[in-house]
Amino acid sequence: VLWQFVAADRPITHPRISDAEKSFIINSQEAAHGKSSESHPATPWGSLLTSRAVWACWIGHFAGDWGAYTMLVSLPTFLRDVLGLDITSLGFLSAVPYVAYFIVINVGGFVADYIRAKNLLSTVNMRRAAMIVALGGQALFLILSSYCSCGQDALVILFLTIAMALSGLQFS
Repeated sequence: VLWQFVAADRPITHPRISDAEKSFIINSQEAAHGKSSESHPATPWGSLLTSRAVWACWIGHFAGDWGAYTMLVSLPTFLRDVLGLDITSLGFLSAVPYVAYFIVINVGGFVADYIRAKNLLSTVNMRRAAMIVALGGQALFLILSSYCSCGQDALVILFLTIAMALSGLQFS
């Protein structure tokens, strides 16, 4: 409801901005992109489907999401069947990995922007580094958690929390 009130398809149809602001936005768009026409350019499907960058992003995020969803679905079973933990008795502790995931997703974006703003890494290298740390870190800590045995509950939760948190860097 709020979106319907504050948004419009185009500046020219927005009911709550001044004529001067509409004119400024339209002139800025025309200066940056040329005169607008009602017909939209065709989507370059061939270029998109053969782009190495597009495929790299797709494969990286598929892998990252696969790991995150696998943990989401399999984590309770692993904790119950392999480690013999009662999920209901863990309470908030079983949610800690997902809270860490949420925090790192949000903080990671700011960190990536900061690194880019300071020209420490190029955009491409920042994306590569984020994906390597996210996917490699998640894999490392999942493997480490598989070597834990019964009685090492805190260590398992720590490893799983770190794995989920690091996987959130894929969005950076």
